[in-house]
Amino acid sequence: MQPQLEEEPTVGNQAVQHMKSEPASEQIVEPPLALDADVDVGAAALGSRRARMSHILLPTYKEVKREELRKAALGQTRDNISDATISKAEPAEDISLDRIPSAPGRVVHVLSDKEVQEAASQLTNSAVKIKKDSQFSWRIVTDRIRAVGLERHPIQLNDTTLSFMFNRHYLHDLYGGSFVDTFPRPERRKVHFHKLDDFMCLRLDYNPHAPVNPGDPGLLFTYRSADRLRKYATGLNRLFVRTQASPALWQYMGQYRLYQSECLTKDEFISQSPVVRKTWAKAVLKRTQSNDIAARVYLRKTHEREPSQREVSKMLDNKKQMKMAKTKLTWADVAAAYERGEEEIRVYAMKCVGYDVEFQRILARNYRFFTPPETKRKTGPSNATGAKASSKHKRRRSVSATPEPSEPEYDDDADGSEDNGEIIDLVNSAGESDVEVVQYRPKGTRSRAQAKRLKTE
Repeated sequence: MQPQLEEEPTVGNQAVQHMKSEPASEQIVEPPLALDADVDVGAAALGSRRARMSHILLPTYKEVKREELRKAALGQTRDNISDATISKAEPAEDISLDRIPSAPGRVVHVLSDKEVQEAASQLTNSAVKIKKDSQFSWRIVTDRIRAVGLERHPIQLNDTTLSFMFNRHYLHDLYGGSFVDTFPRPERRKVHFHKLDDFMCLRLDYNPHAPVNPGDPGLLFTYRSADRLRKYATGLNRLFVRTQASPALWQYMGQYRLYQSECLTKDEFISQSPVVRKTWAKAVLKRTQSNDIAARVYLRKTHEREPSQREVSKMLDNKKQMKMAKTKLTWADVAAAYERGEEEIRVYAMKCVGYDVEFQRILARNYRFFTPPETKRKTGPSNATGAKASSKHKRRRSVSATPEPSEPEYDDDADGSEDNGEIIDLVNSAGESDVEVVQYRPKGTRSRAQAKRLKTE
């Protein structure tokens, strides 16, 4: 809970008000009371002085607290002033849903190397493989996560169910929404049916410090502006993380709040590996959600000055010009903008504030009824000569049993409209009354841009 601010002493306030109400000629200014730790002003003493309290120039409340804190630092305070110690600030849970809360300021105490290692060991999972080239230094990570607490949220659930993983198409089939977006939003009719519209899905190759254990805190890195992220991340998020890449499997981590942290500084960006810098820079040129970044980088490169907001908006409104601008930029241009501090990668601290145990149980129970989609392989040219020629240049790739998109999921454009099925009913399977099975009848489909983006890993 948000720490409550202590109020100023009522006696002092009454004294000040009394002084203001008396004529100036009757006020007698005397030296302030000595703040000696050895002096104990009891109730009797206060009572005897109450009549002349209004004529004493009292020290301010801030001065009293400052003196108490000074003595506490010197080890000279008694037990009766222990309330002056400052407690750790924790994020408030009653966050307004129209804004993203800011994480409390960084803790003054600097973690030792041993403490950083202990925090890192808690926030990692030996069964989850993350490329080391994509990870930031643990000191940078723990410095930001500490603002919301390094502790794991307690969860009362058996380990087998808690660690259950699934194909993302399973979540899509049960609840709707896109199977490639970071914030998939199901159709309204499906939300009306199952009442869930708070999904958030992160991949570790683009968010290497997302939670990998249910209940753990984590970090979200994004190039979305605060305004663009606000419509998705201002409330509680039902977080899923892809904890296994091949075959691609996801895991429910809990209910999370996002707290706006400090952006990645230019020095922190420069300190990252070339692979990480290149990955983020290339993503800016691939995704429409980063068009504002690409527009600013292009205008700076072209005009050799900082562009105005009007110039950026004009380019964003012209899709043809925006596409042309991206073709004339390289990932090195974007990386240089981050290195100079002209652009920033936003960072959000993630805190687990709850866990939907029954939701996880339903996911685990129903998975045996799910059939993963078949992997479609591209067919070569019809003639033998063409097939032979193309095979020389075609790279062999392993086919995953659980197809997943190979690009980062930072799309705004999905609203669940790609679902063309009909929900029939939620029924119990024969012989097992505790198993819910969503009966879903697919309708005819048309070619959609969302389906075209699906790639196999």
